[in-house]
Amino acid sequence: MWEGRGIYADARIGEDENERLERCFRGITMKAEQILAEFVGVDDFGPMTDYVVTELPKDTYECVPISDLSTDNPKGHDLTDSVIWYPKGALDMVRRLRIQVLRHSPRCTIYFLRTAPSMILKLNGSGHSVLNLSRNKLAMKIRMTGGDGDAFRGCKVIIGEGAFAGGVEAVLLNTDLLIKKQSLWSDGILIQGSNQHGIVNRATMELVNYGRNRIILEPHVWIGRRAVLTSGAHIGAGSVVGTAAVATKSYPASCIIAGNPGRIVKRNMTWANALTNVSNVERAIIDQYAPFAIDEPLPSPSWIGKAKAFAQSVWLKAAAAGVAGAAIFEALQELVFAFE
Repeated sequence: MWEGRGIYADARIGEDENERLERCFRGITMKAEQILAEFVGVDDFGPMTDYVVTELPKDTYECVPISDLSTDNPKGHDLTDSVIWYPKGALDMVRRLRIQVLRHSPRCTIYFLRTAPSMILKLNGSGHSVLNLSRNKLAMKIRMTGGDGDAFRGCKVIIGEGAFAGGVEAVLLNTDLLIKKQSLWSDGILIQGSNQHGIVNRATMELVNYGRNRIILEPHVWIGRRAVLTSGAHIGAGSVVGTAAVATKSYPASCIIAGNPGRIVKRNMTWANALTNVSNVERAIIDQYAPFAIDEPLPSPSWIGKAKAFAQSVWLKAAAAGVAGAAIFEALQELVFAFE
């Protein structure tokens, strides 16, 4: 990936820590194009234009070993070849990042093409990667678990340009989290990238929830307060996930998602920053990122049909038996069984 991994240097007399780190990795630099090609191109995360609004930064990037920063690593877990790439000369920004090391976490790579000092990263295993392209506030706690060989690969997280997060906690195991450009996150949001324990088919005694997981947010998505995104969630461009909704599957562009589990409640709807009017700038953004969806009728959720059948059952039994109370009780029992 880059030359010079594992290069360390002892401090010289009169040399401060910044000077030692600069000397340690002097000459090891990359451009944004190299980083993006390496990070995005390998695992089919989509074109770079999905993550960049205008153009890539022109900065040159240098790296520092995570072990040489003030990380929360009281047990001295292994961080061999785990590094952070950052804009050249911005080491003070990197020092404000909070990193907690929960167990041996070698070969982890963090790329900050733009600043993100409000993030908290929790490393729990090897081979994790984070790429940030946003310069906005990112109040995110990201716990990445895995990287223990063939069973669990390291997690990969991409945060596109223009993303803003008021308060997000991501719990990831063997997961890719792809947040494309211009996303808006409220607070109290949970990203549950995978189950933490196995779910077993009793008949076959096989695990049914094992495998690589992926959560994708297309451009210009708004995630409301206390929403939950689970493994397999794919939010279409320009869509809105409502307050406390639980997104569990793939949803189309330009729709509003609500409820638990999340379902489409309106189509051809998107969002704007201002409450009073849609500016010309935002009209252009909406035209670009929030395409019209096919105007299909919304499917009736299954509980509506069951409720209709329940009402009909109550009426028929009450009319036939003449004892409404007993019939209603029996019908309620049948409804409970129907939902099991």
